[in-house]
Amino acid sequence: KSDDRMRQILIEHGPEQVEQFDFPKDSMQRKFSKIHYNRRLVNGENIRRHWLQYSVSNDSVYCFCCKLFTSSTIGAPSLSDKGSHDWKNMSAILSGHEKSSEHLANFQSWKELELRLQHMKTIDAEHLRLIKKEEQY
Repeated sequence: KSDDRMRQILIEHGPEQVEQFDFPKDSMQRKFSKIHYNRRLVNGENIRRHWLQYSVSNDSVYCFCCKLFTSSTIGAPSLSDKGSHDWKNMSAILSGHEKSSEHLANFQSWKELELRLQHMKTIDAEHLRLIKKEEQY
């Protein structure tokens, strides 16, 4: 579990998705595919899974928001704890994960904190502008 400052830094930086990489094959000749970074809706629309992170060092995928906000490891989704490299079932794993109540709550927490951090930056910038204006006066 990340402490608050580390969580803040990670959210300010945002998740990064590994694109230019030769993903290693497992014993069954399966490997991670960048296709998983997108979710195809019933209407054919593609939505980016910005929360999906691939770890080069672990050859596993994780959920950015669940890794940061999941509070208990008991019954925690695998994508928040140890990650997953079950490439055969990855589509089903991701589909189940993104519909889970834990993921939806963690995703909301991520987006709310991201908005608060951005808002604080704009408030700080405005304060700084007013101070500079006062100094010039």
